[in-house]
Amino acid sequence: MINRIGTRTGFESLMGLNQQTLQRTYNLQIQISSGLKSQNYSGISDVSGRLVNFEGANARLNQYLDDITVTRNRLSLAETQVDSIRDMANQFRNDLLNALNAENDQFQPTAEIAKQFMDQMESLLNVKDGDQYIFSGSRSDVAPVNLKAFSTPIDVNTSNTEYYQGDDYEAFSRVGEGRTVTYGTTANDPTFEKLIRAMRNVFNNPNDNGKLRDSLALVEEVAQKDIPAMISGIGVKVAQMDRIQDIHEQNILILTNTISEMKDTNIIDASAKVSQENNILQASFLALSKISSISLANYLR
Repeated sequence: MINRIGTRTGFESLMGLNQQTLQRTYNLQIQISSGLKSQNYSGISDVSGRLVNFEGANARLNQYLDDITVTRNRLSLAETQVDSIRDMANQFRNDLLNALNAENDQFQPTAEIAKQFMDQMESLLNVKDGDQYIFSGSRSDVAPVNLKAFSTPIDVNTSNTEYYQGDDYEAFSRVGEGRTVTYGTTANDPTFEKLIRAMRNVFNNPNDNGKLRDSLALVEEVAQKDIPAMISGIGVKVAQMDRIQDIHEQNILILTNTISEMKDTNIIDASAKVSQENNILQASFLALSKISSISLANYLR
């Protein structure tokens, strides 16, 4: 036991320093095992305010990326369907040209052929993304096209969207702070309506060359002008989404690295500090052992 007053002060001082060193070592070991500089914000109070702001910004950017992914999937699906409609319109155009060609007397478009094109058109526009119809506006639980819904006679020169079961809502995606991009296309778009009108006209007048020429004019307008413009518009939206996505991903990378620097443990530095603290402890315990051996008798020898 150390009872001499002369050594007690030094002994207690070293013990106090040892306790502080042990606590620092313990804290460093917690940082290494958890990977975090602190288990709560109060432990990094000098940067906690900025850290909370950065984490919030990072979460918002990731949400925007999720919305962009959903939107791009919808646009991709819409582009696929419209591209298929273009192929179908070109085939329908070829059939009409054959029917109107005087050298092809044996070929006559029938109501059955027109009906097949109409059924195909209905199927293409009633496509779903998951459980939602993409051409119905906000009524995404309702199939947008019902070609049995017409209640008025066909007039090839008059637009008629009685077949449409959706609404005029244009879907949009929130892609940034205060920034939205509209992307929805509905099945009552004039491009689709004209093609359906041309098909109905053939269905109702399969042997009337004048009516067939009227339908051909509509189909050529759709196939050569309207659908290419629609596909181009979708491509512009996709490119816009890609640019915004790239910017968000770059910002997320910067924020992620900054957040990591603020809250994550540098394992190499922490391990080096643990080694330093252990060296301090060893030196301190050696000093304590020497203090404990000091006595007047030993001094006088």
